[in-house]
Amino acid sequence: MFSFETIASNERARRARSLSNSRALFIGATEPLKEVAAQSLIVMCYAHWEGFFNYCVDLYIKAVNSAGKNISQINPALLACEIEPHLMSLRDRNFRIDARPDFARQVFALSDHTKITSDHSILKAASNLDFKRLRNCLSALDVDEGRLLQHQNFIVHELVKWRHQVAHGDEPDLGSADLIAHSHRAEELLIIVLEVFSDRVARF
Repeated sequence: MFSFETIASNERARRARSLSNSRALFIGATEPLKEVAAQSLIVMCYAHWEGFFNYCVDLYIKAVNSAGKNISQINPALLACEIEPHLMSLRDRNFRIDARPDFARQVFALSDHTKITSDHSILKAASNLDFKRLRNCLSALDVDEGRLLQHQNFIVHELVKWRHQVAHGDEPDLGSADLIAHSHRAEELLIIVLEVFSDRVARF
């Protein structure tokens, strides 16, 4: 039997072990490798933040598809995934005015769908999972952002900002940074993501 919480919990635990190993490498690093180890830890924290969120979205869609209910009953916003290909057809220069009634029928028929079969990347992190993107995704997924809201500054000013600086070859100002605490906060976010998604799936 499909269990969102069991599968997602196992994935979170795997990522937690990875972060623990990254911390150990950072703690044990000596000069001149300390800076590289710090940058590696920063990148791994962000990678698991974005990666686990995307993993939960994929698993959420699998749970939706396993529920055997109309998508419109679970979360009408998810139909945006199915509507997307139809919307793209509107951009075709050959799309005729007389084709609009058929277009309307096709879109209306989606209300009876019980599975998301189209690409659902619009529900996931794009180039980065900053708080604006996170908020948009959670809204579309009908997942409560409340517990993540209190971590907004951390996500924006540390998790995402430092990762961008490292990824672009810059050197973030880490003079007063506690990277061990940073990594533990990133790990805490994985727990929160797991819980808010699990709570939502439990309501199907």
